[in-house]
Amino acid sequence: MNDPERLIRAAYRAFNARDLDAAVALMHPDVDWPNAWEGGRVVGRSDVRA
Repeated sequence: MNDPERLIRAAYRAFNARDLDAAVALMHPDVDWPNAWEGGRVVGRSDVRA
């Protein structure tokens, strides 16, 4: 298994387990994430975590 595939599998495992801390830890520090519930976007791990 190559590194990108390993990362994606780990991310899906974390999300499916509802382990937000593990999922966020896999993200780039400056992640740009669509905020599906409220609209707009959030930027950075801490904002994704909030």
